[in-house]
Amino acid sequence: MEKVCRKQALSKSEFHQRLHDWLNNTDDATIGPEGLDGRTAWVHVREDSSMFALHADTPRNAVDCYLQMVTQYGTDMQWEIAESQRGKMTVVVCGPGQVRIKSFYLYAVGSQH
Repeated sequence: MEKVCRKQALSKSEFHQRLHDWLNNTDDATIGPEGLDGRTAWVHVREDSSMFALHADTPRNAVDCYLQMVTQYGTDMQWEIAESQRGKMTVVVCGPGQVRIKSFYLYAVGSQH
């Protein structure tokens, strides 16, 4: 998928459309190019005053799982911030059940309250 920097951050609905297009029109194994440090923020998304980033190493199956949730709960599906394995409030959990999708590396960028 083409990289989206902070200055060109997508809306949530644009993000979902790009994910659909990527899943349906490529056979790429991950969102970012192979060989890149997986922790690289690859696609930025802005929702209100918050900024999020999907990391380059997010695999196809995780994108598919996420998009299934979007289909179920709608393009405005709720995102909440949860604690990462390192103890930081950066992990995005999705939907009414606040599900953390395995290998869907979407994180809050910057300070979150």
